[in-house]
Amino acid sequence: MANPSEFNPLFFGIGSFGYLVRRLLQLMVENIETRFTGEAVNFSQFLALVSLNAHETHTAADVARFLGHDAGATTRLIDQLEQRGFLSRERSTEDRRVVDLAVTAAGKAMIHRCAATAASFHADLLGDLPPAELAKLMSQLSRLVDKLKAAPAEQPPAEAKRRGK
Repeated sequence: MANPSEFNPLFFGIGSFGYLVRRLLQLMVENIETRFTGEAVNFSQFLALVSLNAHETHTAADVARFLGHDAGATTRLIDQLEQRGFLSRERSTEDRRVVDLAVTAAGKAMIHRCAATAASFHADLLGDLPPAELAKLMSQLSRLVDKLKAAPAEQPPAEAKRRGK
């Protein structure tokens, strides 16, 4: 493993691992949003429906974390999906403070309809990779996701705290 000093190009600056992952995500979202232009939902709304349908998320707060949106933006997104009949809100029977979200039949139909748009985008993006390379990339990305999901967020080192960072 390379030395994680702050000036190591693997960990810092343009071309670093973090930069490339972030830039890839930005470019992917920009490009896939254009493919959703003719759909009844935008890409963020599609992702919210998919995450709810897969039971990855259950509440507005879960959706906000999943999408990386603030509470206000997520509320507007959920309001729009509810108004179009793609999801419903139900007060939790276990905790009245919690409002659970559920994908409706119309929402499931929208997911099915838009899945082809998302799949086409990913096929275009990844289609040039040989199957073995694609399998390895997916495996490595899955390992990184699993590692971060399993690990608690680390506190900054004591030295950084003392310097006020």
